[in-house]
Amino acid sequence: MQIHHAFKSDVGMKRDNNEDNLLVFPEQNVFAVFDGMGGHAAGEVASSIAANEVREFFDFTGKDEDATWPFKGDREKTYDENRAVTAIKLANARIIEQSEQDGAKKNMGTTAVMVHFVERSGAGPRALVAHVGDSRVYLFRQGQLQR
Repeated sequence: MQIHHAFKSDVGMKRDNNEDNLLVFPEQNVFAVFDGMGGHAAGEVASSIAANEVREFFDFTGKDEDATWPFKGDREKTYDENRAVTAIKLANARIIEQSEQDGAKKNMGTTAVMVHFVERSGAGPRALVAHVGDSRVYLFRQGQLQR
């Protein structure tokens, strides 16, 4: 599977700092944007934690499919779907943990949009999309941009 990717992040006209963090992890076919919540304390910290946790989880489970996960999977979801959901849940848990340890970071948060491309034997490539919050994923196919 060949994947071409590009990201653009801009602080915009309302804010002084950019709280976005990107995850580009082609070895596991995972691409994500985490947008620290504007107006909340330490949004850039939350988005950084999320990017790091998702990457570490995909790296860990990519090396050992039988690894023990921090959350129970949903039997109605595929392995790859559970992997994406668990990565986001783990990131959320770490953000909460960090915010509880440091009062200055209380209420920090981030949105998340993640695409995980999977290719299992007998099936063509699929794109699994996971998101939390109001950030969007767009599909560009045959010259058309779709939300």
